[in-house]
Amino acid sequence: MSSTNSTKFLDLFNNVDEYKQAMCAKVVDVIRTSNRLGMENFDRIMTIESCHDKINQLSERILHRIYQMKSHIQSSDWDQLDSDEKLEQLVDINDTLFERIASALDDADGLKQSSVSTVVRQVVIKPQLKFKHKIDNSTQIPFIPKIRNKPHAQIPLPMFMTQMNFESIDLDLLEKHPEILDHPYVNEITSFEPDEIVLKLGELHFPKTIEQTKCLFVDTIDTLKTMMDHIEIQSELAIDLEHHSYRSYQGFTCLMQISSRTEDFLIDTLAIRDELSILNNVFTNPKVLKVFHGADWDVEWLQKDFGIYIVNMFDTHQAGKELNLPTLSLAYLLKTYCNIDASKQYQLADWRLRPLPKEYCRYAQEDTHYLLYIYDRLRNHYVLPDLLLIHLAELLPKDPQGIRACCKLVPELVEKNLEEIHRLLMQAIEKPLVDLNDVKSNFDECLQNTRSISSSNKHISTES
Repeated sequence: MSSTNSTKFLDLFNNVDEYKQAMCAKVVDVIRTSNRLGMENFDRIMTIESCHDKINQLSERILHRIYQMKSHIQSSDWDQLDSDEKLEQLVDINDTLFERIASALDDADGLKQSSVSTVVRQVVIKPQLKFKHKIDNSTQIPFIPKIRNKPHAQIPLPMFMTQMNFESIDLDLLEKHPEILDHPYVNEITSFEPDEIVLKLGELHFPKTIEQTKCLFVDTIDTLKTMMDHIEIQSELAIDLEHHSYRSYQGFTCLMQISSRTEDFLIDTLAIRDELSILNNVFTNPKVLKVFHGADWDVEWLQKDFGIYIVNMFDTHQAGKELNLPTLSLAYLLKTYCNIDASKQYQLADWRLRPLPKEYCRYAQEDTHYLLYIYDRLRNHYVLPDLLLIHLAELLPKDPQGIRACCKLVPELVEKNLEEIHRLLMQAIEKPLVDLNDVKSNFDECLQNTRSISSSNKHISTES
């Protein structure tokens, strides 16, 4: 509807612009009200039992109301999410709702729609009809690991599993061999210890721009081999998946993104679905670190669709949670550490489309292109919580037992490095107090270094 039309928009507003202004005013009012609540006193407020109960009740009501508006989030998992994970779901829901509202308003105002749709608007021949192994949606047979070859095994697969037929598994077989249901890499994962090098401060190298980086679309055996030749010699990889679940019972993976420090790969998991178990050569290699963001669903999809398992991984979502970052989304990390404004436009894209529009490829590539750099930034500054570090610096306990006494719960890093922490504290105690002029001089030098680093970061961000 044009803004010049005399018909009332929603029977209340003269035109779409008036509606937008009214809604924006309401949103601003809500934000101002929430800002007046004084978050710095939130922990103190939550110690009051009546306030604590009331806030929790309101929070649950709000979260469930919002959740109901996005029906494709599986309800079975909602109650298992913690507060941070629910908050991230809320952010995603808001993004989706605002995107749909913007699209609807553009329709109402007569604006031309983009040539690239973010929702399913065309008939696509179902890719799953071409799958060699048909998807079993029955509920009688539980999930059976698809793996038939186990690279980097500490304990090999049972011989009968290497010869099993995907199509002939039944309840009688499960009763005879219940070990079929076991996680095939449980021993390798539980015994894994990270390499010492990843526990040390690493150098930071901002990646080249997407335009400057080689990107290979992998949709044939030959391009898969080319990619494998590259990723098998890497020590770190960033990984992400694009999944299709629209009007689908279990859904299926349509695209996989893998990035090394120098190259990006977009894998058409529909075209070479039955060949991708070869990725276990890298994904289960304990010497190769795999970096994900919010890997819960990715790990499940890799196992369900391709029989791929992960040994040695780092989740930037979980790292953000440990660091108490204000938001745990990848968009926040991209903006904070890379000065990249992530597009949410294609979150609801139909990833079954072939050929993939270039806008989709750009969006998918961005999800992993900067992820190894974000991993570098997250793993370099966290040792212990800030309050605990300050507490140790204030008390300067003189023996290991005193260090333990400073912690309500002794962190694993403190326990593992107790003697080293004790040595550093003793050095601090024995070191003479410095002259105030030296302190000022050192402070001025640090300040100058900080400005230089800030200027350098701004230069890097501009180039990116």
